[in-house]
Amino acid sequence: MTKITVPRLDLKRCTRCGACIKSCPESALQYDAKGDLEIIPDRCTYCGICESSCPEGAVSLVYTISWSNNRS
Repeated sequence: MTKITVPRLDLKRCTRCGACIKSCPESALQYDAKGDLEIIPDRCTYCGICESSCPEGAVSLVYTISWSNNRS
């Protein structure tokens, strides 16, 4: 079974200060064409630095996705 943590973005709380973008060591956060924050999943290592750097609490690591490749 594989588990990953997926960052959640609360765009209503995001003030677009850029703290999470500046703090991400993998450059996994950016603004989309509408100016909303987005995560680039294949760059994100789910380290949690973005979560701790956000002064508004708009980024959180709360979800766990599990799956298994075993077919019975």
